[in-house]
Amino acid sequence: MHLSRAPRFLECHEGRTLCAVARSIARLKAFDYAGPHDRVRPYDGSLFFVPDDTLVRADADALGVRSVNDLFGGIVPHPFVQTKVISHPLIDRSAARPNGWSTAFTAGVQGVVLPGYSAFACQDARRAAQHMLQHGVVRAKPPRAAGGRGQRVLRSVREADALRPTSTTAISRRTDWCSSCTSTTPPRSASAA
Repeated sequence: MHLSRAPRFLECHEGRTLCAVARSIARLKAFDYAGPHDRVRPYDGSLFFVPDDTLVRADADALGVRSVNDLFGGIVPHPFVQTKVISHPLIDRSAARPNGWSTAFTAGVQGVVLPGYSAFACQDARRAAQHMLQHGVVRAKPPRAAGGRGQRVLRSVREADALRPTSTTAISRRTDWCSSCTSTTPPRSASAA
């Protein structure tokens, strides 16, 4: 297993699930389960990684991941691509963006995600919140948050201004804020769960 988080992650439900998945994959591939990877420990034979998150290319290279035979998961070119921030467009063409940002990707998934915006600067997040608040309550969420953790409901621009966003934030209509901003109303093409 490759962990990008502190070892205590393995004590929570998600960590225990990851361990169970890694053990199952090892059994199916007739490998020994080695537990969390130790970069200084020598290993005999080839390694197969089960990471706790999508790997960034540089990390995959450092681990020696060269093909699909080395990894259960995916590899992305930039850290922001690991997150939900890629699901929503920027507020406009003048918005701040990291190198590697894809407007084509966000346009391609727009019909299957909640309406919203991603932002990489406070002023862009504020503009996204202003726009989304015209349609109702907005949800702001850090891009790496999962399961409702870190999520804030915004009912006014003043509440949006009170947030201290991380380097990215999402905004959505009952939604995600400046990593992604989304609506609480599901898109017509998506089914509700």
